[in-house]
Amino acid sequence: QLASEPILSVFQPFATVGPEEGSVSFVVKSNINWSITENINWLVANKSDNATLNISYDKNISTESRSAIVTLSGPGVSPVAVTITQGESGPVLTVDPPEQTVSASSGTITFTILSNVNWSVSENNFWTTAVKTNSSTLTIQYDENLLVESRSATFGLSGQGVAPILITLIQEGASPVVSVTPTS
Repeated sequence: QLASEPILSVFQPFATVGPEEGSVSFVVKSNINWSITENINWLVANKSDNATLNISYDKNISTESRSAIVTLSGPGVSPVAVTITQGESGPVLTVDPPEQTVSASSGTITFTILSNVNWSVSENNFWTTAVKTNSSTLTIQYDENLLVESRSATFGLSGQGVAPILITLIQEGASPVVSVTPTS
């Protein structure tokens, strides 16, 4: 009896997907034990069985599409390339969390911004200074709160093509202090 030729092929070895996270499966025809090679930070490829390749992918927040190649290989066959192309996202500007609380002492806090547009910050608070440190970080420096009541400051983030968002910084009030004069 003749040994069969090793086979490794993928039916329609390409997919175009939207910008949202998701997954796609590919039908593999093979009579060998095949393996996967990929080194892409926005997707994960796995073999669910010898006839199925699954690829899960992250949301694309870029305003440009992106592509990746996943390679299947095995003994006695040429490698097979599977290409996935993910569409671009519209403009994005988010912050998580949009509100943070700090103590009454002076200090600095950062907010992490997720955006694919150039954004700016606006403020109108006498006790804070907000600075766009880089494209993904907003740093806010705040003065000590000498009042017993807490206070809050609101900051506006805006960018072209996105709805403005608000960030809130809440500062706790100072601890009450009772002093008696004279002491004797």
